[in-house]
Amino acid sequence: VVSAAGYKVLGPYRSVLDALHFVDEADAGVLDINLVGETSEAVALRLTETRKPFIIVSSDARAGTLTWAARCQRWLTKPLDELKLLAELEIIKGRTFTTSG
Repeated sequence: VVSAAGYKVLGPYRSVLDALHFVDEADAGVLDINLVGETSEAVALRLTETRKPFIIVSSDARAGTLTWAARCQRWLTKPLDELKLLAELEIIKGRTFTTSG
């Protein structure tokens, strides 16, 4: 869906270390809080340091209690609504997203 909308997709990554290797190539991020036993906090911090916007996606209700995640302005829950994801991507990229029909 994201690729079809014209975005270049990097990943998915199954570990924080793998994701961190590609942060510099990214314009923005879509982060799942849980990455196979790790949280994506280090990736979120790196994106913040490099002034790159990101969206957190999670089905974990406990994720909202994580201090770093709770500070994030963009948050989507799973199961993911594809139109909401695309709308959020447009918002963080500074463009307007509209749908027809």
